[in-house]
Amino acid sequence: MRRLSILVLLWSAAFVFMAGCAGRIQSIEEPKQAEARPETPPVTRPDHTASIAHGQDIMSELLAPMAPRYKSRTVGECIQVSFTSVGGDNSVNTSPVEDLVVFSSDRHGRHHNIYLKTASGRTVTQKTFGPYDDIQPRFSPDGRYIAFASNRNGSFDIWLIETHSSGAAVQVTFTDQDELHPSWTPDGNRLVYSAWSSRAGEWNIMMTDLETGQVRELGRGKFPDVSPDGGKILFQRARQRDGYWYSIWTMNIDGTQQTEVVTSADWAAINPSWSPDGRFIAFATVNKSPEAKFEKRIWRGDNIYVVNANGRGLQQLTSDIEPSWDPCWSRHDGRIYFVSERNGFRNIWSMKPPVYSVASNVADSETIAD
Repeated sequence: MRRLSILVLLWSAAFVFMAGCAGRIQSIEEPKQAEARPETPPVTRPDHTASIAHGQDIMSELLAPMAPRYKSRTVGECIQVSFTSVGGDNSVNTSPVEDLVVFSSDRHGRHHNIYLKTASGRTVTQKTFGPYDDIQPRFSPDGRYIAFASNRNGSFDIWLIETHSSGAAVQVTFTDQDELHPSWTPDGNRLVYSAWSSRAGEWNIMMTDLETGQVRELGRGKFPDVSPDGGKILFQRARQRDGYWYSIWTMNIDGTQQTEVVTSADWAAINPSWSPDGRFIAFATVNKSPEAKFEKRIWRGDNIYVVNANGRGLQQLTSDIEPSWDPCWSRHDGRIYFVSERNGFRNIWSMKPPVYSVASNVADSETIAD
């Protein structure tokens, strides 16, 4: 009987300890803390028939060394947008005219398909189906169409579907090489994208006129993003000496005046995206943080940064133990949407960057620090 009383006291102490931790965790605002182990399930007060074995489990839990707890250091308010725990979500883009996000995901099968949802809701609508991969969707400037890359005919080509109807997809490019990552010009008449050249062994930036079908090569690079005013193209390009790190470039819409704006000998810069006013650039780093270097995370994203369009005034926006990448700066609500594994699953998050009050105050003479 005395032994049972001791077990009851241990259970009560465990309950008070866990309840105190739960209250503390609930008081922490988003984003949720990343943890090195799964959260402990809620503990309920036991009755007096608790078994000795269960009491020993509680003692082991109380006496076990605490795993490290990592606190998110993201700048600004951060909100989770998608909530899958199966597969993962990728390549988010936002409608410029309404509260909609589009993304690719393999949450329902082995292949990626295109999905739609409101930024604030939980319901998702699957737009494409099939035993192939549909990836990298992008809304047209009026929000009526979605351009995306698909390998449904073998190699990746650029296709179009309507946002609010279930009509068939329309093919835009027809080569045997891969074409990826479409971006619209502001007039909605042209698509800029990256295309692989097996002859040259590199990626090139291409532009197709949707009315005439005319195709034009603009220069070497990958993952283009057309500026809000249509005058420039933002893209990434691999260095071809001292390691194949990507850096961020801009060029005029006709391919002239190619300028490197973000570069480092120690880390890569990828996935560039214009701010709605064209004054800033959001991008993801690779192998920059101590965590990424420790894990040798050279094939995955790292953190989200923003920089002035002239390449100065580097500002870090996320600093989490888990990787974040693929930012999209929304022209509808001004938030930056991105992909992150901060909660253990590959989901979409968004944040309101303070760069309009922070980065714009950085002196133009300040240079990027590695």
